[in-house]
Amino acid sequence: MKKLLLFTLLSAFAFTAFAQRNAKVEYWNTFHYKAKDGMEQKFLKAAAIKTKKFNSDPTNLIVTYRVTTGDKTGVYERIMPFQTSKSYDLDASKEAKYWEDNVSPYADPDGGKQVWERLKWADVNVNPNDPPYKHLSKTIFIVKPTHRNHFRRWVERIGKVFAKRMPDASRIVLRLQSGGQRNMYVSYIGYNMFENNPNTIFINAHLGWYGNDLDKLSEQLDNLSNVYTEIGAVIAELGRQPIRAKKFFLDHQDRVLFGKDTYKKSEYNVYFRILETDDEYFDYYRKRHAHWKMYGLNLPDSILKKLYYKNALTLFPSIPSDLFDVKN
Repeated sequence: MKKLLLFTLLSAFAFTAFAQRNAKVEYWNTFHYKAKDGMEQKFLKAAAIKTKKFNSDPTNLIVTYRVTTGDKTGVYERIMPFQTSKSYDLDASKEAKYWEDNVSPYADPDGGKQVWERLKWADVNVNPNDPPYKHLSKTIFIVKPTHRNHFRRWVERIGKVFAKRMPDASRIVLRLQSGGQRNMYVSYIGYNMFENNPNTIFINAHLGWYGNDLDKLSEQLDNLSNVYTEIGAVIAELGRQPIRAKKFFLDHQDRVLFGKDTYKKSEYNVYFRILETDDEYFDYYRKRHAHWKMYGLNLPDSILKKLYYKNALTLFPSIPSDLFDVKN
């Protein structure tokens, strides 16, 4: 499947053999890298040059995405699909040397290479000729050896539901062959929901989980006029980067909504302190979400009103406007 999350094209090389290769199986390689401090842009630039130089052929295609949630947030996962058993006998020493000399100085490996078997019986809505997806959702499963048949039946059943409910998305399932537990499976779901439905308004919740990369979120809002976002459960990401966060609100003041997952009055006080004051170095209310200190953005009233209710009234005109001070 060539539809994958595509944030940045990077390089790949595969020359390490693994045992028990099957000529009838399609293999996928995955690699994980973490950019060194202050070198992320250099890493992306160097990797993109390497990709253009070595990975333009479908037989050695590489697609890379940036992990935005979970314990691997900020890590780049490089995926090399469509490999055969013969692929691992090819000489990729020049490619590996180029990577070592020109890309490795800017990033460190995060774990080793993993080799996966694609389970084609689990494919849903897969067309190999389609271009890459912009977004990818990944789920890892550790399956007990005695429950493999149960897992397969569940994958098949959920796949039928998925095909009906998400016709514009695709799913593949891989089983690990080398580089970890053999009872590990991964499901990749690729989708272009925002792009494929330009006449539908989307609210990309929780800053789209881009609170730690407002440049990427700004790029999304700039390119997709049908997408809004909201700040529920991610205010702590804004409170640790007040200068960049304030610029984000200034640039996208008509596209951001106020949101919160739960109602607890004392927690709202922290939201308002971050958004409305210029206070410095104060605590967030939940340590497991933010062990760092907060700083106020001191947003102007005109933007605060849009954030609190005016943007919501634009999207949901049925909300009684007399609930708010709409005269100002």
